[in-house]
This record gives sequence, structure tokens and C-alpha cells, in this order.
Amino acid sequence: MKKLTKRDEERRTEIIAALESASSDVDTALDEINALIDEKLAPAIEAYNEAVTSAEGLRDDIVSAIDEYTAGRSDKWRDGDKGTAFENWKSEWENLDCTAIDVVAKIEIGGRDHANDLDGLPTEPTD
Repeated sequence: MKKLTKRDEERRTEIIAALESASSDVDTALDEINALIDEKLAPAIEAYNEAVTSAEGLRDDIVSAIDEYTAGRSDKWRDGDKGTAFENWKSEWENLDCTAIDVVAKIEIGGRDHANDLDGLPTEPTD
């Protein structure tokens, strides 16, 4: 083979067109998905994170109340079974994870240069 045949060039042209069309379909789908992220998911995550903030406030209030209660007790009480139970209870509340969830960024898909790469290949050897 000295160069691409006419049929090879036709196939290449068809494949380039198919790649470009499919890439356009990917762009359309991404636009639709990203619109849904903005419209539905972002507000839902925001509402969830507000609830997480409320849980964090409750956690901090409970831990503070336990601290206040145990601070008024004697050293003997705090070192005893009851004091240990309250410390364990407080520790469980302190360990409540109140980390907000991340907002999802728009989805982007790169690496769709196949049509350009295929189109840029030579059709015959160069000197």
C-alpha cells in the first residue's frame, strides 16, 4: 500500500462524521445533565447542608449541657461509673460527624479529539 485507497478515505470521512456527531450528542447530554445539577441537585445539597448545620448545633448544645452537668459533680462522681458513663456519652456526641457534603461541580468530559486526530493523519507517506 502506497497510500490510502479511495474506500479507506471514504471510511475515514464517515468515521470522522460519526465521531463529530457522537461528540455533539455528548455535549447535548452534558448540557442537560449540568442543567439538572444546577436546577435540582445543587439546591438539594444546600438544603441537606443546612440540616447538617442544625445537627452540628444540636451536637454542640448536647455536649455543652453534658459538660455543665458533669462540672457540677464531685471528683469522686466523675471518676466513678456514672462519671465514666457520662464521659462516654459525651464522647459519642462529640464524634458525630457534621461535615457538609460537597456541591457537585458541572460535569466536563475531555479527550474527544479523535475526529481531529483521525482527520490529521496523512493519507500517504511523506518524504
